[in-house]
Parts: sequence; structure tokens; C-alpha cells
Amino acid sequence: MSSKVTNASVPLPADPLVALWQQITVLREWRGDAHFIVLAANDLGPCDCTVPQTATGHFPEAIARTTRLWDDEEVAAATTRLVARGWLNADGTATDAGIAAREQIEVETDEHCAALWTPIGDAGVRRLTSLIMPIHDAFTAARTYPFRVEMGDTQSADPEAAR
Repeated sequence: MSSKVTNASVPLPADPLVALWQQITVLREWRGDAHFIVLAANDLGPCDCTVPQTATGHFPEAIARTTRLWDDEEVAAATTRLVARGWLNADGTATDAGIAAREQIEVETDEHCAALWTPIGDAGVRRLTSLIMPIHDAFTAARTYPFRVEMGDTQSADPEAAR
């Protein structure tokens, strides 16, 4: 029997900033795992879940193609499947049903993450946000992120990166 080491099981470092970073990593991984559960429950494969992100403007297509390495055939096949579901129009733009489905996936993902936030309450969430935002702002200012997300709205931090 082997023991599994996870980010959640790593002891927190003494340095408060490094400890915060470690805790953020645990939160990010938890949400990522929750998101995979929701995507699988909605029968969305890797390319199928990325295409609506680009169609709704939540993820620049150029970055999606560069980081995910989907070729034209894979994107076309995903688009065809999503058109059949009524989530995309034939031209690849999102339908109202596709936008609603994308929003519902986020709601379901958030519901899977409720166990993270319940113990710390609203005040704890606000405190965590206040600790995280300076880090986010520094990364954005350094152009570490090719785009930034603010309250569900994706904007390019670097217009050249989105091309």
C-alpha cells in the first residue's frame, strides 16, 4: 500500500506568503477537480469543453489553440458535436442555450466547491480575496497572464497575446 502525497497534505511553510501560495494551490486544484467532474457529467471531452469557452469569449481562441494544441479537425469535430447539442450555431458562435449551459457548468462547479467556503464563511472569503488580489494584480501587471478574469468577464491584459 502506498501513501499518496497531495498538495493538501503538504505541511504549510513558515513563510506566510509561501503558505498562502500553497493554500491557493490546494483551492485551485480542488476547483479544477470539481470542474472535471462537472464536465464529465455533462459528457464534455477536452476539446468539447474548450470550444464553448472560446465561443463565449471566456478564453481567447489563439491561446486555447496554442496551449491545448487542438488541430482544425479536432475543433471542427467538437464544433459539430456542440452544434448538434444546440450549444453553438453552425458558424461556431454560442447560442443562448450554449451560454446558459456554460454558466450552469460554472454554477455546478461552484456547488462542488461549497465545502471549501462554508467553514470560513463570507468574512473569510472576503479576507482570502483581499490576500489574493495583490498577488493577482502583480502577476497581471507583469503580464504573466495573457488575459485576466474579473468577476466572470475575460479581458485581454495583453492585446497582442489574444491574436
